[in-house]
Amino acid sequence: VANIDVAAKILFAQLWLIDLYAKRHENKASKVRRIWQGLDGTRGLQYTRSLNMPGGFQSRLFQVWITWDEIVEADGRKTYVIAISPIQEYRGTRHSIETGKMVCADSRGVYVIKEVTENTCEWTWVQNVNLKISVL
Repeated sequence: VANIDVAAKILFAQLWLIDLYAKRHENKASKVRRIWQGLDGTRGLQYTRSLNMPGGFQSRLFQVWITWDEIVEADGRKTYVIAISPIQEYRGTRHSIETGKMVCADSRGVYVIKEVTENTCEWTWVQNVNLKISVL
């Protein structure tokens, strides 16, 4: 949990808008980076991205479903929740991509951004990543 000197809606926008030019540029080393928005007419999206691994490990391919919700508290303050799960858990339309020699990995998590004041928020970030590495 972190308290941040930024409006909750601005932090939410920075986390949610993953298809901005700056984010595409920072991920330019990824062999694969695809985003399908509006899955089945919802605000959910499929994010597929490769990750180059060090030390001779094969690259990993992440395919996740991401969605969000806005909650308005009784006092009018807003809370934004972004949820991430493996695309296999999404029951609707999924887009497939050729994995080649990449190993499919998965990730799940939740970001909770609570408005504290107009220009400060509390950010809780819980995420699990399974790189599917086995050691003999």
